[in-house]
Amino acid sequence: VCASVSSIILCSIEAIANFDIDAVDIKQTKDKLEIIINKEDNITDKLIKNMLNCLKELEKKYPKNIEIIDKEE
Repeated sequence: VCASVSSIILCSIEAIANFDIDAVDIKQTKDKLEIIINKEDNITDKLIKNMLNCLKELEKKYPKNIEIIDKEE
C-alpha cells in the first residue's frame, strides 16, 4: 500500500510540476500529506482528480491502511 500511494502521488505531482511548478505545494508530517492547490487550471484539475480516484480505490481495498480526506467534498 505504501509504495502504491507513493507512486500515485509522486507521478501526479511531478506531472503537474512539469506544466507549472507553482501550481501545487506539499506539506508533509509524520502521518499526513497535504496538497495545496495554488493555481486551478484544466490540467491540474484533471491530474488531481485522477490522483484522488486512484487513492480512493486503494482506500476501498485497504481501509485499515489508508484514509483519504478530501477537503473539497
